[in-house]
Amino acid sequence: MNLDEKFTYMATGKTYNDLDPILVAERKQSTKLTNELNQETDPVKKEQLIRHLFGSAGLQPDINPNFRCEFGRNIHVGDYFYANYDAVILDGAKVTIGDDVIIGAGSVVTHDIPNNVVAAGNPCRILRKITDTDKTGFVGKDFI
Repeated sequence: MNLDEKFTYMATGKTYNDLDPILVAERKQSTKLTNELNQETDPVKKEQLIRHLFGSAGLQPDINPNFRCEFGRNIHVGDYFYANYDAVILDGAKVTIGDDVIIGAGSVVTHDIPNNVVAAGNPCRILRKITDTDKTGFVGKDFI
């Protein structure tokens, strides 16, 4: 079974070998990239690392250290995604996070998160929608 087939099988919820050499190698690569991402301070280089790690990313993704994920390639984030300190995304299956989403510090994301929300916790859950009252007037994307 190749990696894509393994991910498809894992998404069924059936028991699988978590120590499969292919999965172990993918986790090692993810750990290497998240370690680099967590050390990077240049915003352009951070964005490049996010794009290399994730399956896809929209405009201006931003992540504070110490971010962790299982594989990375199963994570798909929309425009203006932001994850605060110590966020974890467990992506044994595909996880899609919408546009204009803020993930709170210390959150553990295990499922999809829709557009325009603040989500936090372990497990991560939607706290509230981002509304016009959240606008701050700062240059750039205009929400908290």
